[in-house]
Amino acid sequence: YNYNKVSGYKGMVLLFVANDIKAIWAVLGDDIKTDKISITPGGKWDKYRCTQLSQFLEDVWMNELHFPKRSYEYFATPVSPTQQTEHSHRQHLIRMLGDSGLQAIRPKVQGGQVDILIGDVRVQEKSACKMPRENGYR
Repeated sequence: YNYNKVSGYKGMVLLFVANDIKAIWAVLGDDIKTDKISITPGGKWDKYRCTQLSQFLEDVWMNELHFPKRSYEYFATPVSPTQQTEHSHRQHLIRMLGDSGLQAIRPKVQGGQVDILIGDVRVQEKSACKMPRENGYR
C-alpha cells in the first residue's frame, strides 16, 4: 500500500487505511521522516498496524506533552498564508450571508468544484490577494 505526501504532520496522528484487508496503521507524525510510505504486511511499517484503535487514540489523547489540547478554531485555521487569506474571506462571506438571513453550508467533500452551498445554489469561492508593485499594492 503506497501513501504519498505523508511528511509534515508533527504532533498529529496519521491513519493509513487498507480497505481490502480491513487494516489500519496508526503512525505518529513525528515518526515519519519521508514524504512517501509503502506499507506491506510483515514489512517495516507493519509494526504500526492498529488492532485497538480506540485504545491508541485514548493514549494519544492523554499524552498532552506531544499532543497539547487545542480548540477547534486553532486547528480550523490554515497554516499557509494563501490558505489563511481564503479562510478569512470565507469567514467574512459566511458572516455577510448570515446577516442577510442566508446560510452557507460546506460540502462534506473538500477540494471539489463546490466550496459552499447557499440553499440549492452551488458556489465556488474566489479570493483576491494583494499583488506587490513597485509603488505599493494594486
